[in-house]
Amino acid sequence: MTSTLVKTISLIIITLFIISLAFTAVSQYVFHLPYGWNIDATNSMYPLIPPGSIVFVVPLFGNPQLNEIVAYRAPLGCIVIHEIIGVKQGEGYITKGINNPLPDPWIVKRSWIYGFVPTIFGYPLEIPYAGYALYFISRSISHTDLIIGGVVLIVGSLFLGNSQAVVTQRKRRGLGGGGISLLIPPFKKIALIFFIVAFLILFLIFAVYSRVYALSWYSSPSLMVFSHDYPFLSFYLGSLPSNTYINFSYTSYHESKYVYLLVVLLSNTNSVKIVKTNEGYILSVFTGSKGLHSYKVSITPVLSIVPYNIAVMLDRVNPLLLPAIQTMGISLLILGVMSLIYFVAQRLSEV
Repeated sequence: MTSTLVKTISLIIITLFIISLAFTAVSQYVFHLPYGWNIDATNSMYPLIPPGSIVFVVPLFGNPQLNEIVAYRAPLGCIVIHEIIGVKQGEGYITKGINNPLPDPWIVKRSWIYGFVPTIFGYPLEIPYAGYALYFISRSISHTDLIIGGVVLIVGSLFLGNSQAVVTQRKRRGLGGGGISLLIPPFKKIALIFFIVAFLILFLIFAVYSRVYALSWYSSPSLMVFSHDYPFLSFYLGSLPSNTYINFSYTSYHESKYVYLLVVLLSNTNSVKIVKTNEGYILSVFTGSKGLHSYKVSITPVLSIVPYNIAVMLDRVNPLLLPAIQTMGISLLILGVMSLIYFVAQRLSEV
């Protein structure tokens, strides 16, 4: 009874999540409306909505209420997700990020507001930090990768569906489960599910700390202004003198004896070189002629046991490949330890 209830609840949750993804895709990519899952990249609503979370926005019918979290299009053109803290009769609404010291610098008209974020027991409908992973994947994956992934999923689904059909037929004939059940006994089924869940969770963790940035600067003949002393925190170097070589140094706050931070230039250019030294990374930039310059750079946490040159090679193939291989290795290691404990316990129980 309990097992059936758990399966039913799990199926309902998965079905609702798939429906929410379909709703997001249709509203944002077909109708260009900000409904469904949206990435909140700022910390303006922290701690209620951590930066990098994805929040679910639904259409708003009627007028919003005080203390409601709404999604509106600001005069700058971007979608803002903030809380309503006041009403100006005949004019609109006063909104504010709960972590911001001041309200938004405009009165939000009702026509600007598209929807609101529903809450459950006072907490907004969100998935914390998942936005980092989605952003990283969207910047790293190509249309070819998407097609290949779709084909793999379809083939895998057909295989599993056919295997389940074989199991059903064998049971009807009184031949036992057979099919996939013969290949995957109960423990192996659990181990497979555990491996998939561990892989997804670990990949999400790696993706949260991985980035693909546009390293950019503006070259000017006479200006020498630096926006940041540590460009790897923002990857905008500000305005630099044209046709000049400039070196930036950087020490990663992520680094430890277990993990180092890999910084790889993805664009083919001689204007930027990234060199790893004992003291950290040196970014050598040739500023070039007057104008805006931009190149792609990826940042990925790497386990210390992975050689630097191999990590660079994998990252250059695709920024998703390195986190995926590391995640698979850790998942297999955990699975091996779990299997060893299981078999030892099984042997001891037979004594």
